[in-house]
Amino acid sequence: SGFAFSLISLPLLTMVMPQESAVPMLALLGLPINAVVLFSSRGQADPKRFLPLLVAGVAGTLPGILLLQALPEGPLRLIAGVTVTITAAVYIAGGRVRLRNERNAMIPVGLVSGILNGLMTFSGPPVIVFLANQEAEKEEFRAGLALYFLGLNLLSIPMLAMRGMLGGGLLTATAQLLPAAALGSV
Repeated sequence: SGFAFSLISLPLLTMVMPQESAVPMLALLGLPINAVVLFSSRGQADPKRFLPLLVAGVAGTLPGILLLQALPEGPLRLIAGVTVTITAAVYIAGGRVRLRNERNAMIPVGLVSGILNGLMTFSGPPVIVFLANQEAEKEEFRAGLALYFLGLNLLSIPMLAMRGMLGGGLLTATAQLLPAAALGSV
């Protein structure tokens, strides 16, 4: 369904290109994947519910992009590995935290997600753990994630362009992969 797309693709892509190129490529490739998932689950998520998460995610994305451009590859790979490990441990542990105000809790979750999005297109782990904690129904969970990811992708691409990360060669290579990404999400 596209939710593990970056978690799987980023380590593979960074074997053949710098992470600073792989992140914008994955952001672009995520557009058709998330659009297809959202279309297939339309009406299952309330956009108003996810708005605070998206606003905070967008606010965190540019700092993540700046970190991506500033940090060397080694620490970036370490951050990626630690993020996946911590997320898996928290998710497997399955503990629940009672939240009094879901909307307020979405702000730090969205900020962390946005930073991870700009840094390595790993916006999913904090949001997945949050929605699991909130015991969202399966279809709402899936639709909410697709809605959030698509919105975040659409709003992060101009930030990547503003930082000079969408050069011609990258756009050409990404365009060649778009049909496969779209088909892979069906």
